[in-house]
Amino acid sequence: MKIRVVIVDDSPFVREVLRAGLARFPELDIVGEAGDGNSAERLIETLKPDVVTMDVVMPLMSGIDAIRRIMARRPTPIVVVSDARGGVDELMVQAIGAGAVDVFVKPTRGFDEAAAGHLAAVIRNAATARLPARPAPATPRPPSIDDVARRVASASIIGIVSSTGGPSVLHQIIAALPRGFRTPIAIVQHTAVGFTPALVSWLRESTRAPVEVGQHGRPMRGVVIAPDDHHMEVNRNKDIVLHRGPPVRGHRPSGTILLQSLAVHGRGAVGIVCTGMHDDGAAGLAALEAAGGLAIVEDPRTAMIDSMPRGAIAATQSPVVASVARIAELLQLAGTSA
Repeated sequence: MKIRVVIVDDSPFVREVLRAGLARFPELDIVGEAGDGNSAERLIETLKPDVVTMDVVMPLMSGIDAIRRIMARRPTPIVVVSDARGGVDELMVQAIGAGAVDVFVKPTRGFDEAAAGHLAAVIRNAATARLPARPAPATPRPPSIDDVARRVASASIIGIVSSTGGPSVLHQIIAALPRGFRTPIAIVQHTAVGFTPALVSWLRESTRAPVEVGQHGRPMRGVVIAPDDHHMEVNRNKDIVLHRGPPVRGHRPSGTILLQSLAVHGRGAVGIVCTGMHDDGAAGLAALEAAGGLAIVEDPRTAMIDSMPRGAIAATQSPVVASVARIAELLQLAGTSA
């Protein structure tokens, strides 16, 4: 089945370049184009595409405003396609916050065959996103959760892995952390190169806890996100270890590498796998659980992309499966028990 795509960019030249590049992929059907947010909103209502590519700087209505309006009226997977001006523009982070599924940075060397293939893969990924027409109700508190709550309350280290759709999930979790939260959280989030610093800045705005990019040899404190193109581990002393080992199942940083490293903390470790494609983090979560740690997985039924959660559930013995709202609620307990 073909994926119906609408391209939104104020530059006719850019629209033509994107259309020509994506035409190489027979599974993608470019069904329409728009040059501003107003036109895009009307076009999407009419054409009902599977995926929209969206610039963020446009006349009449910005891409950010267009994303908010589209997600409110007819939720559709949106991939932000925009320039990287000295790194990924802060507007791209705002776009994720407004509801965009993923980010593709226009390459400075031109939209060649490799870049077209990358964008096509992002679009195929986005087409599988599950976007509810209205906020899903919070998952009811499951029965017999007391033991889980105690385990989280006594946690000494937490690891979170996410991919497509992850920035919004991380924002919801980090924003819920209480003042004085002291259990360190290590995160692997698959992003476009250059996006991590902007993501860190965005998350900082939502919490009083320190949020930073991981630095080799630094002790874990607050919330630490793996840097671009480096695996991140946390050793027995809770120091950060960065290295450029081979990608694991195509990923560097790898969520599996992070969660495997947390296994040395035994029952003090909590591992969480959230939304994303493929199965990164699954093997690492299994190793953490086997060492006595607590495995938590975002409920696939409510995840934007359910592949990583389903992979993690299949790899573990008795994971706690919960909505993001419930995960955020549980993490508020971390560090409250000796």
